[in-house]
Amino acid sequence: MGLLIQQGANALWATAVGGGAGALVNYGLQRRITFRYTGPHGRAFQLYLISCPASWFANLCIFAWLHQSLALDVMSSQILTTAVVAGLNYLMFERVVFND
Repeated sequence: MGLLIQQGANALWATAVGGGAGALVNYGLQRRITFRYTGPHGRAFQLYLISCPASWFANLCIFAWLHQSLALDVMSSQILTTAVVAGLNYLMFERVVFND
């Protein structure tokens, strides 16, 4: 996100792209490190792929609300958005994706 903004990209577009890139790395880290999930890889990955659009959309909506509606600066908006979405993701992954 930061690199895109430095290159002049719109902040909303940059956070959308950044959220997508983070999802690519996140699955393996969550499965192995956070939840130490030993269940079937295929099932968990399918549920993860289903959960990604919800997480991406939450990131986009919360950022837009903070940055555009409340007029917070880009950095503050993204820090707050990241904290909220991380909590939502943890709950979703714990209860749905990596739950035997």
